[in-house]
Formats: sequence, C-alpha cells, structure tokens
Amino acid sequence: MALLPVSVIVPTRGEGRYLEAAIRSLAKTEVREILIVSKARINLASLDTDGRIKILVRPEAGLSEARNIGISESSSGIIAFTDDDCTVAEDWPQAALDLFRDPKVGAVGGPGLTEPEDSWKSKCSGAVLYTRLGTANSVYRYRAISDRPKAVGEKQLSTCNLSFRRSVLEELGYFTSLQTCEENELIERIRSAGYDVLYSPTCIVYHHRRPLFVPFLRQISRYGKGRAAFILRFPVHLSPVCVAPSILVLTSLCLPLLCIFLRQFAVLLLEMLAVYTIAIAVAALISTQRNRLKLRFTPVVFSGIAAMHYCYGFSFIIGLFKSAMTQASISREERLRELMINETHTECSINQAKGWRSLFRER
Repeated sequence: MALLPVSVIVPTRGEGRYLEAAIRSLAKTEVREILIVSKARINLASLDTDGRIKILVRPEAGLSEARNIGISESSSGIIAFTDDDCTVAEDWPQAALDLFRDPKVGAVGGPGLTEPEDSWKSKCSGAVLYTRLGTANSVYRYRAISDRPKAVGEKQLSTCNLSFRRSVLEELGYFTSLQTCEENELIERIRSAGYDVLYSPTCIVYHHRRPLFVPFLRQISRYGKGRAAFILRFPVHLSPVCVAPSILVLTSLCLPLLCIFLRQFAVLLLEMLAVYTIAIAVAALISTQRNRLKLRFTPVVFSGIAAMHYCYGFSFIIGLFKSAMTQASISREERLRELMINETHTECSINQAKGWRSLFRER
C-alpha cells in the first residue's frame, strides 16, 4: 500500500482522555507518519506495532515549540496538524492533498465538527459555536460551510484541522509564540507571501467540545486574551467584530450611570440590548434544531451565547491591558539598555579625551 506524503503532528500534554482515540483514528488513515510531541511519556499499548507512530517527549516545550519540533522531525512534503481531542475519518488527509496539487496553495484547512458522542453539555457548547451571531467569521471552524473549497483568511481556520506545504514553511518560517493565535499569524504570513490559503468543507475532523459553562468559558477567555495580543502586534487585523463584545461589556457596565445622568441615551441602549437579546434567542433556537438537540436545551444555548460574548469581551479588554503593559515594559528595558550603552560610550569618550590631554601636557 502506497502511503500518502503527509506527516501528521499532534502536540499533547500526554494526559488527555481522548488522546488514544485520536491516535487510533490517525492510525486508520494512509498517512506516512504520525508524530506525537508530548510533555510526558505515553503508553500506546496495542498501537506500538505501528511503525508510523513516533513519540517525541519534550517536557519543556510549549505549544508552538512542540509543533515546530514536529515539523523539524517530519519527512513529508505536506505537514498536517490536529489536536489530541480530535478524531479523523480514514480519508481525512485526501481532501487537503488534492488541493495541494496547485503549487500556489500554501495551506489548507477545514472545520472541526462537534463529536457526536459528546455529552449534552459539550453538544450545547458546539451549538453555541455553530451560530454566526456567536462566532462571526470564525464559524467556518465549527461547521461545514459552502459546498466547495474557497480562499479564506486567518479567522476561518484552526490548527485542529490545518495542513501546510513543507516548502512554504521552510521558506517563511514556522510558528511563533502567540497565545491561541499562533496559527493566525502564520496563515497571514503565508497569504502575504502570495500563496493561497483554502478552506475545504470536506476536510473534516471531529472535535470534543469543552462543556458549558466553566470549562468552555475558560477556553473563550484564553481566546479573548490571545486575540488582544495578536491585534496589538498586528493592528491591521483589528475589526469591528473583535471589539463588539468589549463594547457590549462596557455598555452594560455604564448603563446604570447612564440611566441617572443621560436617560434618553440609556433608553436607546436598552432598546439595542433588547434587539440583541431577541437575535441571540432566535440564533439559539435555530442552532438547537440544526444540531439535533432537544428544544429544552435552547435556554442553555441562549445563555451560552450571551456568556461567551461577555466573557470574550471582558477577556479582550484584560488582554489589551496586559499586552500593552508587557510591550511598555519591553520598550522601557530597551530604552534603558540604549541609555546604558550611550553612557558607556560617553564615559569611554571622556576617558579617551582625558588621556589625550595628559599626553599633550607631558609633551
């Protein structure tokens, strides 16, 4: 059997309860090699006989570094990534491989659909992410949209289901260390270099969702902070969608004061919030039906959409503040370093001048 020229890389902590299922699903595909970059040792039991599976134990490696280690250790022309809580179909890599026949294509990704065997809490999280009102342009990550491949940007793809042409990575560099947005930066780097980045609705993985509410909102909080750091580093990607949840948070916080001092303006904001509430109620109902959940879960999905927006908006504000402080600290250290260098040069110049004056006096 001829194996496909694809190397799959799975970064993991080595302790996920879905990891073995993820590796088993990958082992059923015809990819050339499967590299598991783990923080801890893994016992694969019956899978040890599959020579394609390589475990690279790197306890100190962060997420981006683990992916980069996998790239360096791989040997195929196409590098595919998925997560340790995802499962793939046997023909998963073929849809992406077909698109890479065009030499202009640098990256291909697809959706991560909610795992059918998930609990109802996780399926409700999937229903929240399924709505355009909930995730805007990022909805491509969570459901199959369109019936054919299409060119997309960094918001539409995720490393749970993302492949790259090896030569493009070697030309432009690997992942950088950005919290939750490392693939976004790499995708934009690839697009800026003139390569196409494509979304394939038939290139599907199944992703276990974080259950509502606390685990899911923790993940959303990381996304908000990561997006804030990404925006500060690349302001060109700032869009109304990024700041809309933060505006919602600030509006809700200021509403009591506005009711006292600017009542007419407060009434207008209340009307807008009422429209927003109706919109997410309709979105929750539609998403509940399309995800084949019972109607009694509609209030849960409704609450999840609202909670996600507020959590993301608040985390985005926190992320902006922390990232700005970090950049200011780095800039301050750089200025201090420059001052120290200048003072050293000045002191050397003064000492040199004194030496010349002493020499002239002796003469």
